[in-house]
Amino acid sequence: MGQYIARRLLVTAFLVWAIVSLVFVLLRLAPGDVVQVLLAEGGASPEVVQARRRVLGLDQPLGVQYWRWLSQIVRLDLGTSLATQRPIGPDIARALPRSLELVVASLSLGLALGVPAGILAASRRGRREDLAVSFASMGGLSVPNFVSGTLLLLCFGLLLRWFPTAGYVSFSESPVTHLRFLVLPTVTLGLTLAAITARFTRSSMLEVLGQDYIRTAHAKGLGERFVRYRHALKNAIIPVVTIIGVESGSLLGGTVVVEYVFTWPGMSTMLIQGASRRDYPMVQAVVLVVAGLFLMLNLLVDVLNAYIDPRIHYA
Repeated sequence: MGQYIARRLLVTAFLVWAIVSLVFVLLRLAPGDVVQVLLAEGGASPEVVQARRRVLGLDQPLGVQYWRWLSQIVRLDLGTSLATQRPIGPDIARALPRSLELVVASLSLGLALGVPAGILAASRRGRREDLAVSFASMGGLSVPNFVSGTLLLLCFGLLLRWFPTAGYVSFSESPVTHLRFLVLPTVTLGLTLAAITARFTRSSMLEVLGQDYIRTAHAKGLGERFVRYRHALKNAIIPVVTIIGVESGSLLGGTVVVEYVFTWPGMSTMLIQGASRRDYPMVQAVVLVVAGLFLMLNLLVDVLNAYIDPRIHYA
């Protein structure tokens, strides 16, 4: 296992480098100039634009810029924002916990709803409970996040006024207000994850419940709940853990719409701001962090699967 983890870490480092290097090149090939964006309001002369490009180091060849950026990354320096002229590291250190909080809260809600619903649907196959869970999960997967988020905002934010519509207040400043701001974006992401988890749990449980050892356990006179949770769920949960790991990474990189709708100042907000201002170092730093976390989550899922099922061995 130790050798496998070491190899995966090397592959992860290579993949992160490849992803961010591709982003580095694509940003430079995209139409538009960051200096023109920064100086657009002032209508700067060509001399001023050239001077600004020299100050920012954008007048150097692409290979020189790439080598300078790569040298910074090796030193764990995420660079300086072209728009704000501030180090990017502290900004990410503030935004990343906010995105992680949203992801963890959404995962918790999705698991709390999805796993029991999937178990219930598998146990009541073909009955009303199964049809209700299947219908609800299909609806959850069919409605995009920007639609469900907007509907939740209109209903519970503007009409009923149970929760604030958008914004952010730190937990240290006001815990209750912070949690009230967190509810609507969490529900928006959590309902989609609950639908995915319910479908996978149902499918996996049905497959396991049809195995011979489950029928043998019933023949021995073991109770239905004991067989379901002690024997079936342990094996059925392995595919669910895998999809949860994948969805966790997707949530981390896919909260763009939700953070934008609810004005949640996380990593996706930084990515949107950086892309709109052609802030190359900002976009590269966010992609680097998100890609690294996503690949590390995949490694963690593999290790958890081996822990849950001793039959899994990694060469």
